[in-house]
Amino acid sequence: MISLEERNQKIIDAVIKKADIVCPGALALIGIYGSFMMGDFYEKSDLDLLIIINDDRGWQLGCAFIQDDLQVGHDIYCTTWERLQNDAKYEHPNISKLMDAKIVYCADAKYKEQLDTLRQMAKDILTAPFSEEDYTKAEKQLKEAEHCFTSAMISEHKSDVLAGAGGVIYYVENAIAMLPTLEERYGSNTMLFAILLTALVAGLIQWICFPHSALLGASGIVFMMIIMASLGGMHGGGIPLTLVFVFLVYVGREIYSGIVLADNISQLTHIVGGVCGAVLGIMLRRN
Repeated sequence: MISLEERNQKIIDAVIKKADIVCPGALALIGIYGSFMMGDFYEKSDLDLLIIINDDRGWQLGCAFIQDDLQVGHDIYCTTWERLQNDAKYEHPNISKLMDAKIVYCADAKYKEQLDTLRQMAKDILTAPFSEEDYTKAEKQLKEAEHCFTSAMISEHKSDVLAGAGGVIYYVENAIAMLPTLEERYGSNTMLFAILLTALVAGLIQWICFPHSALLGASGIVFMMIIMASLGGMHGGGIPLTLVFVFLVYVGREIYSGIVLADNISQLTHIVGGVCGAVLGIMLRRN
């Protein structure tokens, strides 16, 4: 059996060879991202490739196949320069392909320079002070979540409801990711206080309600941070739409799980963490 590195190189070579045959000049760059770039792969990891094409002929390079010996599925996706330019403008937070991909093939040095220019554009945006424009970008993600939520509510088919619910989670998480970090917004001392307070309140309520059980982990604190982050869209004392969606998606799910499931997970701690995050976030924003 060939090694994973040899297998990956065979796939990359096959893409290059196919490009030379069916669309010469259309392939600009190939990069590796995902588990193989991060070094956390295993024998059934698929190969994630950033394949940048120069024109529509390059779409012929996309394909999907299953590796018979390991039964591993591979999806070969292509990306245009126009899409990468949109990524570089940070219209959404999913830009790891642009920023992290390790280039393994370059048809011409000018393409590498073009990619470096886009990466620098994204870095400049990410390192700039948070602005009203950044809030607007996050709000666009929330608008998409609204559409998905509406679709789920009016759909009669279970598959459409599930697709809509998944879209809500995806776009709300995008919106939260695009808001400033909690430490940047509130400061290190305030976040330390929030963490300690949430741990204390969650621990006391757990002890009062379930005195013979123990807590393990910091999931309540994570929920506190999720809710606090959702308050980043709060303007003029109003309730941000992010908070409504996050409560519906995260806290609502925990309430349901606490009632229906018996999985040894303290949903009560998650709910308490969410409430602490909401109270702290609103108080800090008003101050």
